[in-house]
Amino acid sequence: MALISIVNQEYFKCMEPGNTIDTLFCKATKAWDTQYNMSGLQIISTQAADVAAKAGKAAKAAEEAQIGEVTIASSNAYNAIGYSVLAILIIVLVMVIIYLILRYRRKKKINKKLQYTKLLNK
Repeated sequence: MALISIVNQEYFKCMEPGNTIDTLFCKATKAWDTQYNMSGLQIISTQAADVAAKAGKAAKAAEEAQIGEVTIASSNAYNAIGYSVLAILIIVLVMVIIYLILRYRRKKKINKKLQYTKLLNK
């Protein structure tokens, strides 16, 4: 009995003049009144399919937005990793250059000492 009273309340809300309620029940009731030759199940199922399609599109849009947010966050992490690797490579390059300069100076200094020793030995 409670179910019948709930359905009747919704039906009367939908049938009031100047009604702006846009629920699936109201749409089906109004469509049922205008199309007598169609069964109620057919009307409700077509409208339910429309609502399901809209919900699917909304879910897909929300999923794409979420994927976009995750992509932005991960790209920031990849950028940070790339910058760190670049900084390490620059530091290694500077260290190699300093090593080569010091090695050249040392070699030059040793060559000078060898020349002095050769001169002294003569």
